[in-house]
Amino acid sequence: MAKTIEQLQSEADAAQKKAAEAKKKLRLAKLAATKKEREQTRKNDTRRKITFGAFMLNKVKQKNPESEKLYNEFLASLTKKQDREIFNLPII
Repeated sequence: MAKTIEQLQSEADAAQKKAAEAKKKLRLAKLAATKKEREQTRKNDTRRKITFGAFMLNKVKQKNPESEKLYNEFLASLTKKQDREIFNLPII
């Protein structure tokens, strides 16, 4: 039995709808993967900063002139009010 034009049109419409849903699903999956990548990059960056900061604080505790000079340069580089408050520095 041959399909009518209406049946074929209905099948085509259903296929288009299914394809559109699949494209939407794919787009959302790509967005989620990109978001996850960005979050991981940010976490890695934060971890690097924390690790390096811990290393530098350890060096400063050694009380050698080189590390004290570096620490003082660091303190002098702080210009944001919020950053200066953390280190109990006067606000500039």
